[in-house]
Amino acid sequence: LEVHTKVAWAWDHDTVRPVHITRDPEKWKSQPLGLTANFPEQVMLSSHGFTVQVSDPCVVVQSVTENSPLASAGLEEGDAIVSVNGQDFKNFDEFIAIVNSECDMVWEVAKLSHIVVDDEEVQRVRNAILMRVDHEVEARSAWAAA
Repeated sequence: LEVHTKVAWAWDHDTVRPVHITRDPEKWKSQPLGLTANFPEQVMLSSHGFTVQVSDPCVVVQSVTENSPLASAGLEEGDAIVSVNGQDFKNFDEFIAIVNSECDMVWEVAKLSHIVVDDEEVQRVRNAILMRVDHEVEARSAWAAA
């Protein structure tokens, strides 16, 4: 939950920044981005027969290859990619599909390495998640009853 808490903090404090990725128009389909990353496990909650994804997906950068398009754009270890060209993604495969379909891109990135969250902040995010789940359960229950 810590990664997701940091991403929520970045959105709340308006520290998500655009990163412009420019690739060679002649070679972009074969040019590696120079990215090693992971996709943190999504927080899922089940209640009343419903399963709800309660965390926003992101890709966390583990390393960036020197002299790559991502290094030139200023991407660094510990950054979290939260959208590509304004498109959200649900999983790593969807992220890769979006990235592989565009030559030049704008990624929305949160620099997680600079964000320190305490137990109170994690609890605040937990509470927001529980409120989100309650709302989803109410909405689905109303729909099922109709």
